[in-house]
Amino acid sequence: MLILIAWVSAQLVINEIHFAPNEPALEFVELFQTGTAPVSLHGWTLRDESGVGSSIAPPGVFLSPGSYVTLVRNGAAFAARWPGVPYLVVSPWPSLNDTGDRLSLEGPGARDEVSYQAAWGTKGRSLERRDPAGPSWHRVNWGASLDPSGATPGHLNSIHEPDRTPPSLLFADHVVPDTITAWFSEPIQGGIFLVDGVPLSSVSSPIGVDRIDILTDARTEAGQLTVRDLFDLFGNRAADSTIQIAGPPLAGNTRISEVHLASRSDPYDGLPDQVAFVEFVSLSAHTISLRGVRLATRHTESGVWKASAPVPGPISLEPGLRAVLYEARSSTSSLTPRELIETAYGPSDRYPWTAMDAWPFGRTIETVRALDASGGEIDAFRGTEAWYDGSPSGRSLERTRPAASGSDAEAWSASEDPTGATPGRANTAERAASARMPRPGDLVLTEILYEADSTPGHERPEFVEILVTSPVAVDPNGLQLTLGNGSSVRLGFQARSWDPGTLFVAHAPLTSPDDRRTSLATAFPELPIPADRVLPLRATLRNDGDELELVSGSGALLDRVFYTPSQHHPGLVSTRGVSLERVDPRGPGTESTNWRSSIAGATPGTYRAAAPLQAPATGAWLSIEPRVFYPQDPVRVAVATVRLRLAEGPGLVDVEAYDLSGRLVRHLTVGQPIHDEMTIYWDGRTDSGSDAPSGPYVIFARRFGPRGFPETAKGVVVVAR
Repeated sequence: MLILIAWVSAQLVINEIHFAPNEPALEFVELFQTGTAPVSLHGWTLRDESGVGSSIAPPGVFLSPGSYVTLVRNGAAFAARWPGVPYLVVSPWPSLNDTGDRLSLEGPGARDEVSYQAAWGTKGRSLERRDPAGPSWHRVNWGASLDPSGATPGHLNSIHEPDRTPPSLLFADHVVPDTITAWFSEPIQGGIFLVDGVPLSSVSSPIGVDRIDILTDARTEAGQLTVRDLFDLFGNRAADSTIQIAGPPLAGNTRISEVHLASRSDPYDGLPDQVAFVEFVSLSAHTISLRGVRLATRHTESGVWKASAPVPGPISLEPGLRAVLYEARSSTSSLTPRELIETAYGPSDRYPWTAMDAWPFGRTIETVRALDASGGEIDAFRGTEAWYDGSPSGRSLERTRPAASGSDAEAWSASEDPTGATPGRANTAERAASARMPRPGDLVLTEILYEADSTPGHERPEFVEILVTSPVAVDPNGLQLTLGNGSSVRLGFQARSWDPGTLFVAHAPLTSPDDRRTSLATAFPELPIPADRVLPLRATLRNDGDELELVSGSGALLDRVFYTPSQHHPGLVSTRGVSLERVDPRGPGTESTNWRSSIAGATPGTYRAAAPLQAPATGAWLSIEPRVFYPQDPVRVAVATVRLRLAEGPGLVDVEAYDLSGRLVRHLTVGQPIHDEMTIYWDGRTDSGSDAPSGPYVIFARRFGPRGFPETAKGVVVVAR
C-alpha cells in the first residue's frame, strides 16, 4: 500500500530558525514564499508550543514568489547584525526554547509546523531548511547553518539542496529469529515488501524511518528481500530493489580468526601504539551480519562473565572476508582509536571495523567468547601466554586452522607480521595451511645431549634433535616436549611447513632464533644450522636419565624416548658434552639398544640413520642388516639391526651373538615377549661392555611358540673396525 502525504500545503513555509543564538536578542524565524503569486502576510500567525500566537504583519504587506521575510525578536539588534535584510518585528515574541519547541505558522486555510529538537542544530548557528518542498516535521530536511556568520536571513540557505534522489535499500539481515530488519539510505514512506517473492501483508507502511523490522516465521541464512513502490519523504520514487538477506553468525559459519589483547600502549617505547581487537572470518557461502554480537570473558574474581556492548548496527561479513571489532576506550595516545589502527596496522577502509564499548578485556591473554544477539556462543578462544615464544606484548595470535578448536594450541600461531598483527588481512600463518598436523610417528627424537659441557673452549650445550619422518609436510605449531616429571614445554609457536627429512634442534631459552642459532654455531661451528630450524628449549634435561615425549598441540603422542647414562659406550672417559644418537628412526625410542654414543661427540642438525631394513626371505623369520657394520665409523652404518618377523602367534625369544669358536659374546635379549615383529640392535660390544674384535659372528635366535617347541634361526654378521 502506498501512502503519499502533502507535507507542504501553504505558500509560506518556515525556512530558517535561529533558536539558540549566542545573543538571545538575535532570535529570528525566516519565511519563504513557495507560490507563483504574491501572498498577503496579514492574517498569518506565528505560535510556539505554549499556544500563544502573534500576528506577523499589518494589512497591506505582501511577499512575492521566491522571496524571504525575517520575523525578529529585536529589530535594532537584528539590523545591527544583518544590515539591509528585510524584517518584521513580532510582538509578543514566541519562546524559541533552546532544548526544542513546536513552532507553527498559520494563515488563511494553510499551516506549516516544525517540531525541532536541540540535536537537530548547533548552539550559535541557525537551523536551516534543505528543501522548501520537503517535509517540515523531519530532521532529514534540517541542519545547522554552514555560513561563517552563523545564519543566512534573507538569503538562500547555506545547506539548500533540494532532494531529487530516490531512496535505496542498503542492507537486510535476519539475526533475530522472527524478524528481518532492513536499512535504507534515508527515511522512507510507503513500500511493498516481499521475501523470496512472497508479499508480506502484515507489514505496515513505514513513514519517516530509515530502518524497519519485518516479522517472519522462519530463520534462514539465505533468502532475498524485495521492496516495491518505495518513496522518500520528498516524493522521490525508487525502482524495485532486491537484496540478499544476511544470515546470523553461527558456530559453523563464523570463526574468531585473530586475537590481539596484549596490545602495545607505551608512549615512551618509540613504537606505534596499538588497539586491542578481535577479528572474525566468514566460512559461509552467504553474507553474515554481526549485528548484536558481543565479546565476553570470565571475571576471575567473581566468576561472572563480563561482556562488551553489542555491535550496534549492521556489520556485513561477506563470504571468506574479515571484520574487526576493536577497543573503543581512549588510551594514553593523543590519536583516536581509528587513527591508532591506521598508524599501527595500515589503512582500515579495506575491511569492516567497529568500535566496541565496554571492552571486557585487560592487557593479558584470556578467554574470548563470541556471543550472538540471543547470548548463544558462536566461537571461543582459550589461549594462554604459553602460546607465545616470549612476551605477548605487541603481537596477536592468528588462527591457522578454522576448523580446529579454539582451545587447541596447534590452531593458533603468534603473528609474524612486522606490525605485530594483521587485522583485515590474511594471517601470516596461512602460508602453512597446506601442511597437515603431525600424526604419531611423523616426528621423532633422534639425538639428545642431556649432560652439557661447560669447559671453556669446549662448550657443548644441552639440546634435543627432531627428525621429520612423515612422507608429507607437517605443521609443528603447538608441538610440546613433555618430561618424565610431567612438566611440558612448548617448542612450536608459529604455523610452519616442515618438509620430510628435515632436522630441527631445540636448544636453550634464548631471546630469539638468531640468538639460539648463534649459540649452537659457536659450539658446533662445522655444522650448518639455519636459524629457522632452532627451537626454544625452556627445560633442563636430567643427567641421570629421563623419559621424553613429543606431543602435538592437540595432545597426540608422536614419539616416546627413554634415555639413561648406561646407553653410552662403556669406554667413554666422560659423557659430558657427548650426545646419544638414535640408531634407527623407525625403531622404538624406548629400546635401549636403539641408542648409542655419538662418535663425533654431538651432531645437532646432522643425522645419518641406519640403512633401511630389508624384508626377510620367504619362510625365514630372522634377518640382519647390514651384513658388515662399523661400530666406530661416523659415516658408515655403525650398528647391526636384527629383525624378527613371526606369523604363528605370540611367543618368547632369546637372541645371542657367538664368535666362530662358539663362545657366547653377547645376550641381545632373553625371554623377550614377541607378537608379530621385533627389532633388536647390536652395537658390536660384548656383555661386559668391551668392544668385540673384528670378524664374523653368528646371530642365533630361539623362539618358544604356542606349541611349546623351540624354533631356531641364525645368520652371520661381520664386525669391522
